[in-house]
Amino acid sequence: MLVRSLIRRPVLAAAAVVLAGAASVVTGAPPAHAAGYDYVCDDFDFLGGEAFLHGHGCQAYPVNHEPSGVLFRYRGDRHYSFECLTAHPLPEDATEVFGVGCDRL
Repeated sequence: MLVRSLIRRPVLAAAAVVLAGAASVVTGAPPAHAAGYDYVCDDFDFLGGEAFLHGHGCQAYPVNHEPSGVLFRYRGDRHYSFECLTAHPLPEDATEVFGVGCDRL
């Protein structure tokens, strides 16, 4: 006995739409490692009044803290020097990173 004979085509079509929607949500979700990055940089230009940070010679590391912000430190230092709300590396040069909403720690 065929399943098609028991279930009408509109029911099959609705089930296919639901499954396709669920698959698109799962495949569109960001991977676990995309939670965020902290940065270690060679040098910074910090505009404290505007709370902007420009990091030069930066390297990204996956975050290992609560996702409350993006942390920056100088290369070789053990402690972070700046915390920003968000950070955006340049698309053409990921070693140049701009931080927004930054505070000196």
